[in-house]
Amino acid sequence: MTNDDIEKYSNLNPEYMTFHIEVGNTLSLINKIKSKNIKVGLSISPKNFNLNNFKFVFHVIPDSLM
Repeated sequence: MTNDDIEKYSNLNPEYMTFHIEVGNTLSLINKIKSKNIKVGLSISPKNFNLNNFKFVFHVIPDSLM
């Protein structure tokens, strides 16, 4: 997913956007999506499982949601 993708899809007024954490620039993409008042979902491919992905996710999720 790129910033251009976010711009295109945000015009459809989605409630959620989900992307794979493996695409990189995860925090930047999260912030861009949230700036459009869209909820963000993250996918982690079992094939590319990496403990650092989970550390990142738990770092980003607010304590109130855990």
